[in-house]
Amino acid sequence: ETSMLTIDSGKNVLCEKPLTMSLQQTTDLLAKAKAKKVFFMEGFWTRFFPGLKRVKEIVDSGELGKINFLRVNFCVPGAEVPRLNEKALGGGGLMDLGCYPVQYANFFFREKPESISATGHLNEEGVDVNGTLVLKYKSGGTAILFYSCNTKDGDNNLTLFGTKGNLQIEAPFHTPVKITLPSKKTEEFALPE
Repeated sequence: ETSMLTIDSGKNVLCEKPLTMSLQQTTDLLAKAKAKKVFFMEGFWTRFFPGLKRVKEIVDSGELGKINFLRVNFCVPGAEVPRLNEKALGGGGLMDLGCYPVQYANFFFREKPESISATGHLNEEGVDVNGTLVLKYKSGGTAILFYSCNTKDGDNNLTLFGTKGNLQIEAPFHTPVKITLPSKKTEEFALPE
């Protein structure tokens, strides 16, 4: 609603996730932004980290070969966080946490998945608290993504498996400040103070 009002006033919008709660709302929002000729983007800030830029350079160089497999785990304690648990607030692990692994998988495979399998658990309000997704891509790649907002902690890293080598974005992968290269050497990227 706030994004729609801002677009109506002719202002550019950087929207916090989740963008909307339904496909129809998203379609309407994008159509409005296009009609008003304003910039509109969901704020996936993780794509702008120097560490992710470096990983993309490595992938693009062919150093890893063809990426066949991606694995991400994202687990945080969130049992007491209302936005994760309450349906009225748009709660749910997938909308708040699971979206990071999904956007990384699509970023690295550079295509939409041709099939998606999912399983998980719901709380008493019917909101997902954890899930496992398997995304299969036409190019032959597979992503296995796990998220949970009802665990103490997880390893919270991402691993790319290629035909020539593997690369890991160390925890926390969604704030990529350390990567482990196929040579097992690490590179670190300081955040601004």
